[in-house]
Amino acid sequence: MFVVDSSTKQDEDAWASMLAFVNLVVDRYHIGQNDARVAFVRYSDQAVVIFQLHQYTDANTLKAAVSGVQQVRWSSDFTSKSWLNRASKSVSKKIKRSILYCPE
Repeated sequence: MFVVDSSTKQDEDAWASMLAFVNLVVDRYHIGQNDARVAFVRYSDQAVVIFQLHQYTDANTLKAAVSGVQQVRWSSDFTSKSWLNRASKSVSKKIKRSILYCPE
């Protein structure tokens, strides 16, 4: 699972670099229904599960989905660490539910 900070503290080049990094990591694994799976969470002021673990079963469509994730334009007085803590708690529940109810 990738949990990525998309706040305005990151410029567009940094955002593109983060997405490229995710895709490089994806290239290192065999993505498939019975192999590695990936979930993607974007957070700034709130966490949003962009796609669940069961959603993509091949690397090409997964990487296209990652490349299409938009950066959220939002800023706050809270620190990234504060939002990451909130995001991880929220997402943990959502991802656990998706694992338990993963359609095969």
